[in-house]
Amino acid sequence: MPSAIGLLLAATMATVPFGAPLEVRLDTNPEGLEAGAVVGDLLVVTPPRPAPGGGALVTVRPLALGAVPVLLPGGPQPSVIEVGATLATGAAPAPPRFPSPPHLPWWPAAVLLAAATLAVLLWRRRAPRGPSPLAELQRALAPLTEARAWESPHAADVLAREARRFLALALAAPYRAMTTYEATEDLRGRLQGRLGLTFGAAFSLADALRFAARDVRAEDAAGLVNEVIAAAEELAAAGARQR
Repeated sequence: MPSAIGLLLAATMATVPFGAPLEVRLDTNPEGLEAGAVVGDLLVVTPPRPAPGGGALVTVRPLALGAVPVLLPGGPQPSVIEVGATLATGAAPAPPRFPSPPHLPWWPAAVLLAAATLAVLLWRRRAPRGPSPLAELQRALAPLTEARAWESPHAADVLAREARRFLALALAAPYRAMTTYEATEDLRGRLQGRLGLTFGAAFSLADALRFAARDVRAEDAAGLVNEVIAAAEELAAAGARQR
């Protein structure tokens, strides 16, 4: 026979896979809670709407694994979400594989290596330097800081593609080949504080628009793009100080 504590926990906790949306019931309809907002480890996908029988319903998406508290105002039900992994335990993206080079005598290889090194040095002296990864990101995302740009169905694709491209160059990791869950978990291990959460929220927002057909306010999406650009500038500045 289940205990009273077990019944209480079951009533206040919901279990969902990582990245899946979940409806949370609120006793009251709070003001100012808008789609695209990040509250704790939750991304608000749709703003509160009237619920049958009173109160309000809001759809959220978890950004972390394990027991995630629901910090929404208005007496949320459930109050805790148990978020499970969608991959097997210990699963990770496989590193790229390259064919083994043919066996050659050492001296031809040494000659080829020296020639290649000299060619690279000469090319670096003559070839003009292109824009930095940060400059490319700023240029690509600048239009998305305007709310009207989110009328385009391609806006979410541009945000996800350019953010992954910048992170792949800035952190030397294959973010363009990772799923949203893999990229978010890797960023949580590499970046501290809001930097990892900001990029994770951007990936979740892009997925919500591309695959779940969620309605997100254009103003909120544009605001998140500004936060992504600011996080990228902070990350690039930290990398420059380390060099």
